[in-house]
Amino acid sequence: MNAMHDQRARLSQRIRLFAQLEASAVVIITVAGVLILPAKWFPIVSASLLTLLFSGMLYALRNSRYAELAVYINLVAVILITAALGPATRQLTGVSWVLFQAWPPIAALILRQARASLIVAVIAAVCMVLVFLLQLEGVLPGEQLVPERILWLTLMFQLVVLGLLSTVTMFVSKGEESGAQRGLGGAAAA
Repeated sequence: MNAMHDQRARLSQRIRLFAQLEASAVVIITVAGVLILPAKWFPIVSASLLTLLFSGMLYALRNSRYAELAVYINLVAVILITAALGPATRQLTGVSWVLFQAWPPIAALILRQARASLIVAVIAAVCMVLVFLLQLEGVLPGEQLVPERILWLTLMFQLVVLGLLSTVTMFVSKGEESGAQRGLGGAAAA
């Protein structure tokens, strides 16, 4: 019982740290975005406020039985918000695609579960590709500021790196997960 309580306390601590760092990063990115693209201030600030709302929700739920679910909801929300930035700013550049790579390793680092990396990687890849294709076909707004061939090449690079990072993170997490379960089994036997 004590080992389980320690595990929940450590999860709560990781969530608290992540929520604080996420909120800080959002503030920095918002200020930079508004200074660099003042004409796009409204979608930037809107996306930032929405992300801060999810950071606050995550922070508030860190000690609850919904903590793990809150991590997934937060990450999926941030992925969707990131995916919506291109259409919201009416630009198709691929600039925000690099942000999709961070979420699978973060999921695995917070939750300490191999499956977290895989789940979040699939969601991130699907959102990135789907929004790109919808913008490219004109279904979603987005002035193409980069040649199409470069966008396809950039997308491929992003997907390959996303896959590599997620796979490595998944295997590392799997090893840690197995070690933790052996430790819990040993603690239960003692």
